[in-house]
Parts: sequence; C-alpha cells; structure tokens
Amino acid sequence: MNQKITILVVDDDPDVRYAAVRIIRSAGYRVLEAATGKECLRMAKEHRPDMILLDVVLPDIPGTEVCRRIKSDPGFGGMIVILTSGVKTGSRHQTDGLETGADGYIARPVSNRELTARIDAMVRILMGERDRLHKTVTEKNIALDVLLDKRDQDKKNVADAIMENLTKTVLPYIDRLKHCNRLQDAEALAPIIDANIRKSVYPFASSFSAVYRKLTPMEVQVADFIKAGKTSKEIAGVLNISTRSVNFHRVNIRRKLHIHGSKTNLRTFLLSLS
Repeated sequence: MNQKITILVVDDDPDVRYAAVRIIRSAGYRVLEAATGKECLRMAKEHRPDMILLDVVLPDIPGTEVCRRIKSDPGFGGMIVILTSGVKTGSRHQTDGLETGADGYIARPVSNRELTARIDAMVRILMGERDRLHKTVTEKNIALDVLLDKRDQDKKNVADAIMENLTKTVLPYIDRLKHCNRLQDAEALAPIIDANIRKSVYPFASSFSAVYRKLTPMEVQVADFIKAGKTSKEIAGVLNISTRSVNFHRVNIRRKLHIHGSKTNLRTFLLSLS
C-alpha cells in the first residue's frame, strides 16, 4: 500500500533532506525532493504528491506561505502538508504553522521511528478519506443508474400505454376510413379519430410534463429520487444537501401537486403520473 503513496520532501539542507528521504523510502513510500518553495509548488503541481514534508525555513518562500498557497488552491485539494523545522520548534511556531492549514507539525530532531509513525498516521487518515469518497461516488453512481433505469421504464410505460389506447380507440376507425366509399362517411369518422387521438395522448402529456413544469430543477431531482424509492436521507447524500432541505422540497412538491395535507403517498402519486 505504501508504494502507492508519493511524498515530496522539501528542505534546503541537503543532509537533512537526504536523511528524511532515506527514512521515508525505507518505509516503502515513493519519494520526490525539492530544495526551495518555488520548486515545491512546481513539483506539487506537476507530480501531484499525496503528501508534502515541508521545511518551515526555506531560502525563497517561507514554508508556512507555501503551505497557505497549497491549502487555499482547490487544484491541490486533498494534498496533505506536514510542516517541519529544527529552528522554529516552539509552541507558538507550531500554532502559527497549523493555522496556515498544515495537517501536522514536526519539530526536529525527531527519531526515525517517530517520523515514520507520524507519516503512517497521516497516510491512514488519507486512505480513510479516499475510501469514504470512493464509497460516496459509488453510491451516487448506483443511485444515478437506478434513476436512469426508472426514467427509461417510465418512457416505455408511457409509450406502451399510448400505443394500447391508439390500438383500441384509433386504429379501428382508421381501417374503416381506408375502406370508406362515401365522403360523408369519412367526414363522420374524422372527428371521432381526432377526439380519440387527443384522449389517448392528453393524459400523459398533461400529467407527465405539465406537472413537472411546475417544479423547480431541484424539486424535479428530488421527485425523481422519490419515485426511485430513495429515502430523504439517501436523497440528501446524493444531492449534497441536508435532510431538512429534502423534506422542505417534499412539502413544496406535495403543495404543487395539490396533495399537501392529505394522506396520499407521494411516491405512489408520482408513479401514477408516469
């Protein structure tokens, strides 16, 4: 697992940098090196390391400023920064460093075992966060697949229902129309065909589209997930909103569908419109 983690060691002292690289590499991590703040920023952008072991005192840009830039740039999102120093080791220095957004602060000298243990601890946090994000993305993809499948089924149901109505109430009259020999017979059939076509299509057009036109884009999404059988908590997770917000949208949807205050099940009602 360690071989999948890349750590950038930044220190202008070649002896200190060499020792840190040797220790970290012996723990199984992939290691990159930089001697200045500018080089650190460049390599962080090019190589996207998982973690940066960053000296506070650098010849060009202070490590705390480098850390602040990395943590304030969304392009570096998820990158762990641990500040290190053999000079600025006091409580105030460490507090100042952590306030720049650093994930940790190591005061040197530090034993090889402690350095490795601190890095391992941060890696466990990093991997835990990645696993959580992966699980969230997977759940959202599953929910999206369910939603898309449900929409496909809705479309099929509508098409099947329209075709069934047309077959029963329209096509027989069209067959009669084909064999009409008199104009007055055709004129008599025309309004019946027209009326039956409108009856076949209108219920679906009015319920399936007109209702949705009343809803906001977010309410449409909430409604679709309700139809897919998702709970308010699951919907909140997928849409990245609070459960309270989902419940607020549910109330608005019920109000716009004129079932607010009734015991009508919202999911059942929405499915009946499909």
